[in-house]
Amino acid sequence: MIATVNAYMKQIGSGTILKYWQHDRNVVFDDPFNYYGFHYRLPSFCMGLGLGYFLFHVKYEKHSFVFTKKFWCLGWVSSVVSLSVFVVATVIVSNPNHKFSPWMDPLYQGFQRPVFCAGLSWIIFASFLGYGGLLNQFLSWPGFRPLGKLTYGVFLLHFVAIFKQSLSIQDPMIFSLTELVC
Repeated sequence: MIATVNAYMKQIGSGTILKYWQHDRNVVFDDPFNYYGFHYRLPSFCMGLGLGYFLFHVKYEKHSFVFTKKFWCLGWVSSVVSLSVFVVATVIVSNPNHKFSPWMDPLYQGFQRPVFCAGLSWIIFASFLGYGGLLNQFLSWPGFRPLGKLTYGVFLLHFVAIFKQSLSIQDPMIFSLTELVC
């Protein structure tokens, strides 16, 4: 909620950060309450911790939950709808021609991560309790294990390559899309 109010008050638009670098490269980074603040990511982090804690208790303390078919259907429908809505919203606000909307952009900024996280949390929750269906079977395929280890290793080591590249520059760098990609 804080992120939504902050985005509304300061008219922080959504979408790619490169859109704002075209006009003024310092506007996004000068204010500590802007996009890079922790309050944009804290709700998702807390939701992940809460889900992990809940699943830990379910696994080791043998809680028995009896949920109806209506509960599972409602959960899956709301998960798929929320994930789909925010994928479509991301396509809309990431469009370079998107103009700031005083109702859509702040709502997107504030709720995109928590609602997307809630949709993914439902998939994890349902799969953990055995109601994942075909999606759980697909995501549990043993072929994903080496790929997961490889991508996690790249995640851990990519900072070294980025720091090596950025710290070895001896001249001022002009930011461009090519520098971002390479």
